[in-house]
Amino acid sequence: NRSMYLQVQKYANKKPIIIKNFIDEKSLNKFFKEVSPFSKVIKYIYVGTLTSRKGIDILLEAFKQISHKNFVHLDIVGDGPLKKTIKNKINQLSLKKKVTLHGYKRLPYKLIANSDVFVLPSYSEGTSRALLEALFLGIPAVIRDVDGNSELKKNKNIYLFKKNNELENAMIQQAIYSKSRKYRNNLLPKSYREKSIIKSYLNLLRNK
Repeated sequence: NRSMYLQVQKYANKKPIIIKNFIDEKSLNKFFKEVSPFSKVIKYIYVGTLTSRKGIDILLEAFKQISHKNFVHLDIVGDGPLKKTIKNKINQLSLKKKVTLHGYKRLPYKLIANSDVFVLPSYSEGTSRALLEALFLGIPAVIRDVDGNSELKKNKNIYLFKKNNELENAMIQQAIYSKSRKYRNNLLPKSYREKSIIKSYLNLLRNK
């Protein structure tokens, strides 16, 4: 992303070329749901490692506030050193019935496709593949405005937040947008599509 580009340029004193992260779109196509599944429950999902950098504690606290007002559920997919700590926090916040800890899943795409909002409150991030996959499946996201995350924003596909106390409102607003749609469409920006990335690699090879 642009943030990494500037760091490399500064320390290497060279002008790098940005080739963006991409996903295997063909393998995801079978999980795409064009018609939004009807449910009164707002389904949030987090996919990633369970580490402090990912801000899962902040996610749980924001979700706790939302859970007082709405029919909601949060799926947490991933594993890591904070698994036990997160499990304890879920119990402390009395969220056991509204949060499911799935652990690591090699293919979480069915869960993602059945969700309304993808949430990734990381304090730092490269370009999350799980986020790209969620956008490809038509799931709008809430992510922190750090590093190159803003480069993924196009219209309402992403709600960027900066401060921890903004996360609750960001999750509510993005859920309202997601639930308002009868049909889903691919929310991945064109520059992150597989065809665009292949073209970038080909241009790099031709210019060598």
